Amino acid sequence: MKTKNVAILAALLVLCFIFAATPATAYEVTDWINSGDGYQMNNIVIDAIVGVSDDDVNDSSAQISIWEWKNDKWTQIGSASKLQINGTANFTATDGNYTIKAEDFRASGRGSVKLNMWTNAEVTTNRYVTGGHTKVEGTGKPILKITKIASPTTMSVDGIVTVTVFVENTGKYEALNVTVSDPSQEMFVLTGTSINKTNIKSIDIGENETVLMYTLKATAPGSYTLKNVTVSAANSAGTRYDYTPNGTVTVTVEELPALEFNNSFSGNTVDYQTRSKIDGVLRIRNIGTAPAQFVSVEFILPPGATVSGKNITEANGKSTVYIDQISPNNEKVIEYSIGATSEGYYNITGTYNYTYNGAAKSGNLGTITYTAVGNNAIQTVTDLPGYPYIFIVPVILVLAVAFFFWRRHREYKF
Repeated sequence: MKTKNVAILAALLVLCFIFAATPATAYEVTDWINSGDGYQMNNIVIDAIVGVSDDDVNDSSAQISIWEWKNDKWTQIGSASKLQINGTANFTATDGNYTIKAEDFRASGRGSVKLNMWTNAEVTTNRYVTGGHTKVEGTGKPILKITKIASPTTMSVDGIVTVTVFVENTGKYEALNVTVSDPSQEMFVLTGTSINKTNIKSIDIGENETVLMYTLKATAPGSYTLKNVTVSAANSAGTRYDYTPNGTVTVTVEELPALEFNNSFSGNTVDYQTRSKIDGVLRIRNIGTAPAQFVSVEFILPPGATVSGKNITEANGKSTVYIDQISPNNEKVIEYSIGATSEGYYNITGTYNYTYNGAAKSGNLGTITYTAVGNNAIQTVTDLPGYPYIFIVPVILVLAVAFFFWRRHREYKF
């Protein structure tokens, strides 16, 4: 029993060696090739020059030359082979191994040879070629330009960036069976996808295809180089090529602002004569996780504008308030008054600076816009228009009336 098992095992091993030694055949074709013509498989053309003997087929032969399309031109593989009946020629091309066998000859016409051709390459193009390789062109590598862009490239944590990927065929060969692979990005979360073309049947010469468009949300501060897209495409001969973008895209994610500023006002008009004011309230809240230190708020004053309040210092056309520290989840309230020393239209700009986690932060509070007017509701006599005539004319009228009644009174008396 043991001897029988050993024999079976040995037989299986022999079969394995036999199958391993047998070349895999992916494609096989047999065709009659006239002298001076050829046969194309992928980027290979097999040319045949046939010499036929009418007396004895064994004296007939075919000179076989192998041409491969490389760098946009035909290049001969090795030297020509002279095949007689049942003769074979073997060669290796870019896409696989090939074997050619002369099976028969015939003298009719220019003379022809019956060739059996097989290869382990995946054949996507096969045809009879009249006139041989000089009458056709092969197919080369499609030139694909991969562009990956991000907008915006600077944002805060929880900000959204839109990523778009383009594939443009800038070469002279059509790109077939295009696949697109874009790896996920650490420290970002996918929030939406509007274009997702990861398998494209073809991209024609000169065509620019938008293959991906999606949005990411930033989850942590830092500077990140987005991972490269990988694109794979085949030419019409079935040869595949891989592509990546020439450059990289870097996205900078800034930490969320530690301080939140909220500025409110009681109005937008002051009276410079009565020195009335606009009341302002600036609330500064720490929404971060660490203390904000060395906080300063600065109001830049145009001539005639004033900003005053508790702990506010004014110098060199600026009003400034200083706060040593604002702890997380705490709020500081700055109350101030806005005024003017003359009539006009005023714009006061505000800025802030502070330190958070050892980094300096700065920004703008916006612009405070207001108008200063004079109070003309109560006017002195000399301010009235037409002075002094508004008094002289009534006096003259009163005197004229009095004179009239005095004359009448004298007439009645006499």
